[in-house]
Amino acid sequence: MTLFEEKQMRIEAATIGAQIVLKRLGLIKDEISQAEAFREFGQATVRSWQNQGLVTRIKTGQRNSKATYSRIELETIRNIENQRKLKT
Repeated sequence: MTLFEEKQMRIEAATIGAQIVLKRLGLIKDEISQAEAFREFGQATVRSWQNQGLVTRIKTGQRNSKATYSRIELETIRNIENQRKLKT
């Protein structure tokens, strides 16, 4: 891993840490709708991560209730995958 790659990885980790703190303080909303997650990260990608147990689909009600995902969780997995791609 180059110094630049390590720097980027640490910046991303710090950013995600800050987002978690802001979420816990109630200053930002972390949940995004399933439709938004599919648009931003790709439907096949989100479903693959879900099937692998890497992200959790949140559905509070029955049948037609809205499904959501944690944006922090999705961004974390995407960052990890991007870092792995850089290593190969």
